[in-house]
Amino acid sequence: MGVMRIYGQYGGIISHTVRPKPIRPVLQQHQISSLTTITHWIPPDNLPDENDIDHFRQHYFTAEKPAVFRSADFARNLQGYQKWFVEQKERGVRLNYEYISQYGDAVVPLEMTTTTTSSEPSSGGGEQIQFKRLHAPLSMFLAYTQSPPSPQNKTTIYLAQAHISDLPPQLSSDFSPAPRIVTETGKNDIYAANLWIGAPPTYTPLHKDPNPNLFVQLAGLKHVRLLGPGDGMGVFMYVRNQVASDSGNGGGGAAIRGEEMMMGLERKLLEDVIWGDNHSDTATDSSGKGMVGYDVLLERGDVLFIPKGWWHSLKGVGEGITSSVNWWFR
Repeated sequence: MGVMRIYGQYGGIISHTVRPKPIRPVLQQHQISSLTTITHWIPPDNLPDENDIDHFRQHYFTAEKPAVFRSADFARNLQGYQKWFVEQKERGVRLNYEYISQYGDAVVPLEMTTTTTSSEPSSGGGEQIQFKRLHAPLSMFLAYTQSPPSPQNKTTIYLAQAHISDLPPQLSSDFSPAPRIVTETGKNDIYAANLWIGAPPTYTPLHKDPNPNLFVQLAGLKHVRLLGPGDGMGVFMYVRNQVASDSGNGGGGAAIRGEEMMMGLERKLLEDVIWGDNHSDTATDSSGKGMVGYDVLLERGDVLFIPKGWWHSLKGVGEGITSSVNWWFR
């Protein structure tokens, strides 16, 4: 057991007792040889006309096919895009602290991840991750983003899946109204809208959402990889079986950001399969055909449509702040 603490520089002391889960530093070849693996990654279609709702509905929403809008007007016109961030000549985009800090008492969901290296045989050796979810004042997160992790401080804090409706009214209104694609493509039924902010590197393992997802990049860079429902399930079942074989227990579910996928062997396996391209050209599925996935780098103002049931993994990369807002809708 260990105790993870964030001290006063972030606005108080938060303690949580955790059991570190070891991560295997390198996957053995026999672990990946039977995987239904990705032969290659291709870019999703770029849609030039964000106002052609009928075309989007027919060819992407109904057809359940990913697509990208580059530098979309409806993204750049969001008050959250304009007011929350300040562009810098160097080091990417930073948060507009003068504006956001007015609401520092607002309570937001945070994820804290601490990476350590251990040589103790009892802990499995290699890299270990301690992961904790908590709710804390927004001011604590803002303080963290002004002094993000260094080689000596390997604790990262991510504002993850903060419901827009739970923010103070002024902040919530910065993401309203929802884009026309959300309100006019389907039944105008918005399941949820969420905000994500972090200092790279940030990471969300492979998962699927229960509804179509319009994902807007507000700041920084986000690298996304997607797999269709059947292929993604094949990868997930492979990883779950590997975890079960290794630990004697069944794997976790495919819910977004489940704790099983945020640390331990499941995290390592998912990351290696999706992002470890060292074996992406060496294996095929049972029919002899390799899988094809989608790969896209989202820049500030870009928008990605993720169809219902499509599996995806995301990484915040580059410098400065990376931030996104998404709408799950039907």
